[in-house]
Amino acid sequence: ALLARRRAELARVEGLVERLHEMYEAVSGPRAAHLVEVLEREDEVPARYGQLLKGSSVEVLHLAKPPYVTAAQASVGEPAVAPGVRMRSVYETEGFTDAVSLKTALHGTDQGGELRLAARLPVKLVVFDREAALLPVREDRPAAGSLVVHSPALVVALVALFESVW
Repeated sequence: ALLARRRAELARVEGLVERLHEMYEAVSGPRAAHLVEVLEREDEVPARYGQLLKGSSVEVLHLAKPPYVTAAQASVGEPAVAPGVRMRSVYETEGFTDAVSLKTALHGTDQGGELRLAARLPVKLVVFDREAALLPVREDRPAAGSLVVHSPALVVALVALFESVW
């Protein structure tokens, strides 16, 4: 009976500690570990991109330049963004030599997205609701991984970069 009471008390205290930890996380704000996600595996990038895209509710800003994620890696046929989400994309003109990328760009405009072309883009970039940004670790090898930036200051800077190109 004593052991059962001690176990019940321990379970109650563990529950309190868990709730305190959750409260601490909620009020402490983002820490450095939460400001940038590193996607290292090739399969993580398209999966996380899809999550961020589906989670967007206001706008998606996109700077697109080759090399692109291949059709085998991308989820073709799925809706790009939810209805009502504004999408603005700037494609590097070199990218329009690739049929899959051209189809993707035109599909976005069919859904109401805005498209512009630029001779040269400084970086590949996607910004989701001005809250998170996705960019590759290495420009020349998209499969090398990507960063998901959550830092408000960095996202503001990346949005400013997009707007200057737009």
